Amino acid sequence: MIPAEKQPLESAQTECINGSHIMKTIDLLEKIWTEDIATDVGGGGLVNERTLQAAMYHHLRNQGGPGLGVRLEVKNFMSGSGIPDVVVVNTEAEKRVVEAVIELKLLPSNKGIVYQDDIAKLVGWAQAAHAGTRSDSLDVDPKTLDWAGERYKFTPETSWVFAAIGADGYDGLDCELVRQHATSCANKKGTDIGELNLWLFPGVLAGPFGPVAKL
Repeated sequence: MIPAEKQPLESAQTECINGSHIMKTIDLLEKIWTEDIATDVGGGGLVNERTLQAAMYHHLRNQGGPGLGVRLEVKNFMSGSGIPDVVVVNTEAEKRVVEAVIELKLLPSNKGIVYQDDIAKLVGWAQAAHAGTRSDSLDVDPKTLDWAGERYKFTPETSWVFAAIGADGYDGLDCELVRQHATSCANKKGTDIGELNLWLFPGVLAGPFGPVAKL
């Protein structure tokens, strides 16, 4: 397996209070992934993607600042082009932007559970957001439970994250293979992958989580 290479964290996003630190959203996501999720998996607490999704929600809600919102099961995301596992937003009235869209995969491999569809979805969403000004309704009406109300903008700094956990050697943890597939998907619509803010968050069962890599 070719290890993911550490890349500078460039995204200028919401600064979230985490203990005595102030950190950007992508930094907070990296911290949660490499420390908290790694601990959850090591303790045997996560057994499938649903429990992984719940753990991400829990840690983001507990550690994010007051302006950080977490959205699950967004049914009309990008005009109904799929349902992302986790969406992180800035809820401050003067901003209201989408800061990260996360696709989760547990045990990515070439045997039964594959990762390519998740990468294709992320690339497609990132391309649609990159193509022009776009926004989605990402607040739930408490009376109807419909996604309505305030709209949140996608920006060039919106991070599109593939967070995958599997045994050492699985293709979905291989930065170079994931980058090649993402590049192939982007090229089909004439987009340079360098224009998209795509990330790989790898985690090895009974092994290290990270380093994260920008694709």
